[in-house]
Amino acid sequence: MKISIFVILLAFSIESFAQGCVPARIELTGKGATDQSGTLLKFSMKYLGCEPLRVQRESLPWGARGAIGLTVIENNGLQTPLEQLGYISDPDSDDIELIPGKEYSGAIGLSTRFRDIDSARLASGVTVSWVYTLQSRTGVVIGPVQGSVVIGGSNDQNRGQSAPSLKVDTDASFGR
Repeated sequence: MKISIFVILLAFSIESFAQGCVPARIELTGKGATDQSGTLLKFSMKYLGCEPLRVQRESLPWGARGAIGLTVIENNGLQTPLEQLGYISDPDSDDIELIPGKEYSGAIGLSTRFRDIDSARLASGVTVSWVYTLQSRTGVVIGPVQGSVVIGGSNDQNRGQSAPSLKVDTDASFGR
C-alpha cells in the first residue's frame, strides 16, 4: 500500500515537473506611501503556481485586518514599537481566483491601525514589518512570506521584497 501511494505521488511529481510546474508560492512586495488619509502600505502580490487558486478576498494581505501580521517601529534611536489600535473588521467574503503569473495589488491604511504613525513618520521615520500566509478555500497553504519597508525619515527606502515562501502544501503543485 505504501509503495503504491509513493508511485502515485511520484507520477504526479514527474507530470508536474514535465509541465514546468513548481510548488505554488507568492511574491509579496510592499512600498510605503502617503495620501490625504495618512500613511499607507501598498502591496503587490504575484501568484506563482501551475493552477488557478481560489481564495477569499478578505484573506489577501490588504483584505480583512487580521489577514496579515504587521509591526511598526519608530526609528527614533530607541526603536519604539507603535501601539496597534483595536478594530472592527467588516470583511468582504467574496472569492477571488488567483491566476498563475498574474499580479494583484492593494493598500493598507496604517494611520487608522497604529497610534501616532503619522507624527513618527514625519519626525524620524518608521519601519513597517509584515508576515503573511495565504490559505486557499481548499486548504492549500502558501507562506509565510515576510518583509519590511522604511517609511519617512532621512533613510526612506524600500526593503519590501519578500523572501520566497517557506512552507508549501504539496497539493499546490498538483492543482487540487
